[in-house]
Amino acid sequence: MLRKTKRAAYITLVRPHLEYATAAWDPYRQNQVDQIESVQNWAVRFINPNMNSLQVLQMKHDLSLDPLNE
Repeated sequence: MLRKTKRAAYITLVRPHLEYATAAWDPYRQNQVDQIESVQNWAVRFINPNMNSLQVLQMKHDLSLDPLNE
């Protein structure tokens, strides 16, 4: 239940700002894209803190979180 609540909070409060920033800022350098994506990686670790960095991509998929550069 806590995981669903944290995901809902991220989807509602944080992700819209990141999507707007990505569209307005239009990052084209890889380090800029990585900076934006690192916020989403942080959120995935916040939603499920019992994971290592290799599991972040799988967890993004499980939570249906598309990469922000798409």
